[in-house]
Amino acid sequence: MRQLEFFFDLSCPYAWMGFHRVQDIVARYPVELVYRPVLLGGIFRDLEAPQVPAESWSQERQRMIAQDLVRQAEKLNLNLQFPAGHPRRTVQALRLILSAPKAQWHALITRLYAAYWEKKEDIADPAVLGQIAQDFGLDLAQTQDPAIKAKLKANTDEALKRGVFGVPAFFLEGDEPGAFYWGQDRIHFLEKALGGPQAFVPQPPKAIGSDELHWYFDFSSPFGYLSSLRVREIAAAARVHLVPKPFLLGALFKDIGTPMIPMATFPPPKVRYLARDLKRWADWWGGPFEFTKTFPLRTVLPLRIALLEEAAIQPLYKAAWADNRDIGQAEVVHAVLSEANLDADALIAGTQDPGIKQQLKDNTAQAQALGVPGVPTFKLPTGALIWGQDRMDVVASLMR
Repeated sequence: MRQLEFFFDLSCPYAWMGFHRVQDIVARYPVELVYRPVLLGGIFRDLEAPQVPAESWSQERQRMIAQDLVRQAEKLNLNLQFPAGHPRRTVQALRLILSAPKAQWHALITRLYAAYWEKKEDIADPAVLGQIAQDFGLDLAQTQDPAIKAKLKANTDEALKRGVFGVPAFFLEGDEPGAFYWGQDRIHFLEKALGGPQAFVPQPPKAIGSDELHWYFDFSSPFGYLSSLRVREIAAAARVHLVPKPFLLGALFKDIGTPMIPMATFPPPKVRYLARDLKRWADWWGGPFEFTKTFPLRTVLPLRIALLEEAAIQPLYKAAWADNRDIGQAEVVHAVLSEANLDADALIAGTQDPGIKQQLKDNTAQAQALGVPGVPTFKLPTGALIWGQDRMDVVASLMR
C-alpha cells in the first residue's frame, strides 16, 4: 500500500477542504494517509512570503478569492464560517495533534478544523483548546514538551526541504522525485496518479440557447491558453454562446496594481512547482504545452486579430504556448494565419482599423469595470465572474 503524506496547517481554509476531499481518495484507492502538521507561518517566513498573502493582492483578486472560497466550500457541502481575526495562531493546536496517539489524529483534526472553520472558535484560546484536549483525554501541558515542539519544527523543515510553499500539499509514494500536489483543487491529479480518470471528459454539446458566456483572455498568459483548450466545449455543453473578449492584460494589471509579471513575485519553490502544474493541466485538458521562450509576449497585434476573426484565436494560442513561436512578431503572426488557411494579409491590415483599436481598449476598460483580476475570467449569463482555467468546472456547474 502506497503512503500518501498530507502536509497541512489548521489556519488554511484550502487545507481544511483538502482534508475532507482526501478522505474520499483514501476510501477508494489503496493508500495509507499520513498526516504531517506544519507551521504555515514558518514556511512563509523562510520563503520571505507575506504572512497573509491576500494582503498583497489587488482588491479585484481578493474579492474573487473570497467568492471562490464560498463556492468551493458549498461544492463540498462544508459550512464555511470565516473567523474574525484570521489567521489565528495554531502552533499549540498542531502540537496537541502531535502529542495524541495516532489512532486519535483523524478525529482530533476533524474537531480542530470544525472549531476553526465552522464554529469560528479561537483554537489559540487555552480555554477552547483545553476543552478539546479534555474531550479527547489529552493533557494540554504536553504541548510544551520539547520533543513535541521538535516534531512540529522537523515537519516544517522537511516540508521546506521538499519544496512545499503552501498547504495543502500531498506527496504520493512512488511518484517521480520532487513531485507533489498543491491545493485541494489539484486532487484530481492525485487521483489520476492512482489510476483514476486520466483526462477531462467533455459533455456532449447541446443546442445553443440565447445566453452568453463571456471569456476574457490575453495571449500573454499560459493560463489563458489552457482555458482555450476546452472552453468552447464547456460552453456548448451548457447551451450558451461563447463570446471571446480579448483585452490587454498588462494595461489591466497596471490599473489595478498587480505586478506586470505575477510569476516573478513567487518564491522559487512555487515557480518550480508551476512548471509541473501547467504541464499537468495541459495533459488534463488534452493539449500540447511548452512555456514560451519569448515571455513576456507582446500581444497587441494578435489580440486585434482575435477581434477580427475568432477562428484565429486557437492557432495563435497554439503557436505561442505549444510551438514556442513569438506571436509578437508580425511575420510570425502572418505565417500562423496562413497555415490556418486564413487571409493573413487582410487580417493584419484590418488591425489598423481605428474601430478595432478602440474595441480592444473598450474591452480592457470593460474588464476593469467588471472587476476582472486576471485571465482567464468568465462572465456567466447570471453576471457572476469566475477567474481561472482551474475553475472551468465551476463555470460548467453554475450554467447547468
